[in-house]
Amino acid sequence: MPGMKEQHLITSGIRARVRHPVYLGHLCEMLAWSTGTGLTVLFALTAFAVLTGIVMIRFEDKELRTRFGDEYAVYRGRVPAVLPRIGR
Repeated sequence: MPGMKEQHLITSGIRARVRHPVYLGHLCEMLAWSTGTGLTVLFALTAFAVLTGIVMIRFEDKELRTRFGDEYAVYRGRVPAVLPRIGR
């Protein structure tokens, strides 16, 4: 777009551990509400959020691969999407 600054792929901070930290935060929140209240409807909403999140992450990964090319492909191969690796 005209007038837009050049974009760079950020791979430091929390993004060095997970590619989609917003989805991780949303998942944690949904699980907390579900387990805290024990309401079946919240467990159903959490399941729905996981399913739609999977679809959205796939679309975002495709768009980011187009935008950032091989740099994103390497990053994607190195860093998990939502759940961080333990012990690294």
